[in-house]
Amino acid sequence: MSPKLNESLQFLKSLPIQAVEHSHGNFHPHLLGVYQYLCERGQPEHVCLAGLFHSIYGTDGFQEFNLPLSRRADIQELIGCDSESLVYAFCAHTHDSMRGSLETGSTTIRDRFLDCNLELSKEQWQELLWLKLADVLEQDPRWLSIGVPEGTAGLAHDWRIIAKVLGPEPLALWDATYACNNWPMIRFTLRKELRKLISPNIISALRVVFTEHR
Repeated sequence: MSPKLNESLQFLKSLPIQAVEHSHGNFHPHLLGVYQYLCERGQPEHVCLAGLFHSIYGTDGFQEFNLPLSRRADIQELIGCDSESLVYAFCAHTHDSMRGSLETGSTTIRDRFLDCNLELSKEQWQELLWLKLADVLEQDPRWLSIGVPEGTAGLAHDWRIIAKVLGPEPLALWDATYACNNWPMIRFTLRKELRKLISPNIISALRVVFTEHR
């Protein structure tokens, strides 16, 4: 274990994150899981270390723990500026801006902290996408196992475009993750589309009927 990794793990242990819920589990194991996922895929050390801290400032979809941005200098000293910049971009980007850039071929994200656009180099953009891929694929099997609750794996399934942008190997990893879980994803998509067409009162009534007749 490198000194930098050891110091990083000790730092995480010092934070009050042990009981923070995340992805049908705990936040701390998720951070470790994303780090391990990136290491196993041969990503550079600075990307793997960014994975270990990827959502430490909170994200567009995760607010249960937020290390204050005033601590950025501490994280930079701990894992290096390249890693911390990647962590910041992951925490700062809005989901809509990333999805929009993926669709248009841009490398710009919307910084939700500063309410401005953040332009990334092509290398930084690729690294950010690897973080996103690892974040999604590390946690999605847990969500899929319980039926894909709205707001987690169901929305994450839209991110398959990330795997396509990164190349054949990431795409194969993505498809392998979902290959045995098509029905939960189909069920989620149907539910999401039906909600656009049916009033909330009818949805509540149907839920009661289906529950009583299981």
